[in-house]
Parts: sequence; structure tokens; C-alpha cells
Amino acid sequence: CSNLTDAQARRLGIRIKGENGNYFAHTLNNTVVAPPRMLIAIMENNYKIIDEKIVFHNKKYYEIIKAIKKEAKYTPLELKYGPINLVNKSEMFINKIIFEIDYYRKILKKLSKENKDYDKYKSKIIELEKIIKK
Repeated sequence: CSNLTDAQARRLGIRIKGENGNYFAHTLNNTVVAPPRMLIAIMENNYKIIDEKIVFHNKKYYEIIKAIKKEAKYTPLELKYGPINLVNKSEMFINKIIFEIDYYRKILKKLSKENKDYDKYKSKIIELEKIIKK
């Protein structure tokens, strides 16, 4: 993870309301960090997630997380998909989940049922489908 200060936020127009007016957020480049690992790190360092957004830009999904210094506990599902995302289920979040389902279905089509990874991908699809049906 690398701190990109406000460069990405300026490009995406991400501002934070502060006591002294609005300012651009500082961002982390998570191109090599899986969002669940990022959420675990946030929790382990005693931060509470207070807002989450999914942004689609240049054919990729990005997760924007706003957190404050406050202890919080999350379920494994919340750590994987984001506690606020699971509650709000924004259109962009649902689109991201559908994209992931389609991705795993393409993988399943290439695997035989005897392949050791077949059940793993099938389980991921079932989990994702449950999320959007709730």
C-alpha cells in the first residue's frame, strides 16, 4: 500500500467535509491489497468504518473507505465485503457483486467437477448470490 496523498482524490473528485471546510481526501493505492485484508488492518488498528463507496473507473471497481479512530468488531462477512456495503447495498455494490459472480461462473465453465478448485468457486458464487438476495 502506498499513500498517494490527495492525487487520486483530486482526479476522482473525492472531498471530505471538515471543520475548516472541504478538502481532498488522502488515499492509499490498493492495487495490490485485497480489500478484506485492508479492512482487517483498519480494524486491527482500532478504526471504525463510517462510510464506504464503490466507484467504477476505467473498467475497474475501487472501494473508498472512510474510518475514524474508534474500536469496532466486524463479522467475517463484513470484513470481506464491508459492513456498510452489506447494509446499504448500493447499485454500484450490487454491480460489483454481479461482476464477481460472472467472473467465477466463467472459471467454473473451464473446470471439470473433479477439479480440486471447482467446489471453492461454486461456494464463492453461492455466497455472493446470498448477499444480493438478502
